[in-house]
Amino acid sequence: MGSQLYLRLGTLALLAAMAVPQRLSAQFLSCSEGHSQISHPVQYLKITIADVEFSGANPLPDDVRTQLANRIKRLDLHAIGDGDDADWLAQVEVPIREVLQGQGYFRVFPAIKPYLIRSESHEPQYMLVVDVDSGPQYRLGQMNFSGATIFTIRDLREQFPLRHGDLFDVTQLRNGMAAMTKAYSKKGFIDMVPEPEFQIDEKSLLVDVAFRIDEGKQYHVRTVEIHGLNAALEQVLKSEVAPAQVFDAVAFHNFFIGENRPELPKNVQFDEAIRVFRDTTNAAVDIRVDFRPCPATYRDLNLPILGR
Repeated sequence: MGSQLYLRLGTLALLAAMAVPQRLSAQFLSCSEGHSQISHPVQYLKITIADVEFSGANPLPDDVRTQLANRIKRLDLHAIGDGDDADWLAQVEVPIREVLQGQGYFRVFPAIKPYLIRSESHEPQYMLVVDVDSGPQYRLGQMNFSGATIFTIRDLREQFPLRHGDLFDVTQLRNGMAAMTKAYSKKGFIDMVPEPEFQIDEKSLLVDVAFRIDEGKQYHVRTVEIHGLNAALEQVLKSEVAPAQVFDAVAFHNFFIGENRPELPKNVQFDEAIRVFRDTTNAAVDIRVDFRPCPATYRDLNLPILGR
């Protein structure tokens, strides 16, 4: 066998750029308190990328370079007035890694050098020179799962479009993890954590992935409180999240972003109106939905909400 490299990445690192459940930290604000008063406001500068050049030997075809350069130029970048460039350059690195890792370059290392070409006080413009050390191109080896009891190994494997021998596409791997998380969330396992471990064979250029599944507890609905919805919508929502039933986080999420969305009140933001209190000890959730204008209630949302 060829030399092997073992990598174990924390789930948070792997999911950093993934479209998975968003967690909002606790807030204890009423509407009247919700407007921040900062005595010393921080000055943010908009960063404009005028041009992107790729230097050195890298595996990107010309058309992909052009598309990537245009994507970088469209990024909404900002910097603190007195800060350095590290934060916004980290945002630039994301699409570069995404494109290359989508083509199997799992261990890509891009180096980005910014050159200031127009120093305007409110909107400096830069040219970027990107030097890509792509490393070798990897393919998927084996994919295994351990710790799963709710779903079969076959069920979990079907959440991932990648097959043995396919280019090791990190984006597709993340999408599979998102699908797996969604499947568990439908059954009330909203704390499920899939922790991946990678084993790289440098001779065959194959990456084996082993998921250790921590399923956590199955949550049930304990209480439901709804305000500000018409009678028909309230009835539909109550049927989705009735007390004592398994908490289907996906159905709860879909209620707000699906066909019901046009009928929801427009003058209240979702992250102000939707509150789910999670009792981890008793594996229960208390749901409060308040679409009344300016509901002065305590905010404590730590439940995954998949988007809007």
